[in-house]
Amino acid sequence: MSSKEVAEGLLDVLLPFAEDELLKQGGFYPYGGVLDLEGEVLAVMADVEGDDDVDANDVIASLKERFKEQAEKEAINACGVIYEATVEDPDTEELADAIVAELDVSGGYSIKVCQMYELRDGECEFGNLFAMDGEGEIFVE
Repeated sequence: MSSKEVAEGLLDVLLPFAEDELLKQGGFYPYGGVLDLEGEVLAVMADVEGDDDVDANDVIASLKERFKEQAEKEAINACGVIYEATVEDPDTEELADAIVAELDVSGGYSIKVCQMYELRDGECEFGNLFAMDGEGEIFVE
């Protein structure tokens, strides 16, 4: 399986939770997941229960640090961090809300996938999905 296929498989497992939370709650805290050495995808949630002052950037940084440590120990094959952000629509150049998935695979493959959405009248309409090169900060050779 190619690194791209591994990343796509991880995205297929992790993205539906964000979509469900947007539909049910109108938002979600950042979360992640790893592909362990046996090929199992394990969800990784931040411990934010009961804390209304959680900074999403702190949660994202904490998840990434946790994944870096696991990657250094060669305990995982891939990981992903999922969060909400405002991104520029590549077609219209307008700002839009999006689910962002930063996916990293051992060997150096890194991609950032954005699923645009719009919340309106209690409904969530999903728009374009686009990708760009990731930062490659988890599996550092």
